[in-house]
Amino acid sequence: MLRIKKGINKGHDPKKSLVFPEEKLRTFFTQAPDDTFLFLKVVTICGIFGSCRRYELCDWRMSDIKSEGFVLLNTICPSKTEKGRKFAVIDDSDILYVKLFNKSVTPSRKSNYAEKYTRHAFRRSSALIMANSGVSVDELKRQVGWKSSSVASGKY
Repeated sequence: MLRIKKGINKGHDPKKSLVFPEEKLRTFFTQAPDDTFLFLKVVTICGIFGSCRRYELCDWRMSDIKSEGFVLLNTICPSKTEKGRKFAVIDDSDILYVKLFNKSVTPSRKSNYAEKYTRHAFRRSSALIMANSGVSVDELKRQVGWKSSSVASGKY
């Protein structure tokens, strides 16, 4: 029988990832210059619309994206422990996400905007935006890939 010593995690201070405020995301998409931030905008679009984990963004291939007019259909390939899933990117009334996505044929320069957020910020922000828009707990679990209802109904 394996015994864990008490106090092994003494001093560990668990922190929740920050959430991208929706207003700041809108400002970023509409006001940040594309010549500098286009690549980061595309990564943010994928992270938010797909509720992506870091490795899912890293493993993404252009062949996983299909353009269907004004909609981008995206596939996240399954991993050893996670099922694959699909999501769509569609334009907003204010922000032309698909146009930004299509504009990014080549990656642009890196930005330090993302240094303030952990790798989990995309998933938490996506879940918060969906919850605020009235998505049911079951839909939220399916989109984000959560198995637990208590996690999906918790505070973000």
